[in-house]
Amino acid sequence: MYCELCCHTEIFNIVHSFQHGKAPGSDNIGPKLLKSCLTAIIDPPTHIFNLSLTTGAVSNCLKIAKVIPVHKKGDTSLVNNYRPISLLSIFDKIREKLMYKRLSNFLSKNNILYDYQFGFRKNHSTVLALIELTDAIYSHLDNGNYALVMYFDLQKAFDTVDHKILLSKLFNYGVRGVVYN
Repeated sequence: MYCELCCHTEIFNIVHSFQHGKAPGSDNIGPKLLKSCLTAIIDPPTHIFNLSLTTGAVSNCLKIAKVIPVHKKGDTSLVNNYRPISLLSIFDKIREKLMYKRLSNFLSKNNILYDYQFGFRKNHSTVLALIELTDAIYSHLDNGNYALVMYFDLQKAFDTVDHKILLSKLFNYGVRGVVYN
């Protein structure tokens, strides 16, 4: 997988897609502030993002998150009833969107993702997943079969991903070199 360099236009488009009311990260720079001065400061961030894309290095200051506990449900005095929200620097959000676009394009161009992979894909919403499921159930019922559906709520599913397996799959799909490292 090759990471093409980013340009001013791509960064402008990403920044202008951010909503104004989002909370800032540890640097206290929010979307509204960055939008107001982006034209004047665009060169340094573009250079830094391109260095990150070509070397694979990410500045330590972009790895800092402001973690805020948000109450889910139940007794407010119990720690288990809160979930952490990580507020990232807006510059890290830009870097993540740049990398996401490149990885997504690579996976799409090489037809790597399973047709029924609905999460994190353009034009593959949860509504489409439910339509596919409903269609499959009706198809089986029309053929005189029974349909049994089991629903699972996988809380913290992302936290259970085995990184060794994920990295192995990425390598097998052709994500190598700087991007893999």
